[in-house]
Amino acid sequence: MRTVAQIARKRLRGHDIPQDWQVWISFTPNGGSATQWFRTKLVDIHQTSDLVKVKLGKRIDMTEREEEPQPGLLILQCMPGLWKENLDRVKELIEMIPEDNPFLPALLVIMASDEGVPEWWVGEVCGITRVRRNKV
Repeated sequence: MRTVAQIARKRLRGHDIPQDWQVWISFTPNGGSATQWFRTKLVDIHQTSDLVKVKLGKRIDMTEREEEPQPGLLILQCMPGLWKENLDRVKELIEMIPEDNPFLPALLVIMASDEGVPEWWVGEVCGITRVRRNKV
């Protein structure tokens, strides 16, 4: 997560990460050693949940009421060959985003394979995100 935070800070060019900014990570259920490796590298702890929410923004003013953390980045761990299941998880993850989310989250897909992602799958994901953007 340190790397993700460093990249976010660099992109914000001198601004702090908003205090209510989260990263949501969806791990492949029963993904074996690849999933465990990603969990350890991304979250720095052994998580058992398939969805992990990590708050990156630091609370600056202790007098302010803390806002409910919202996703600014969605990370989806994919397993090669399970494209229907991976697509279902994308839909589920995007549907979980609250309507009043102040951020337009980015989607990062990670996969431990040299197989590549099928073009039809990318098109489906784009369609799902387009529908979500039009709702907001």
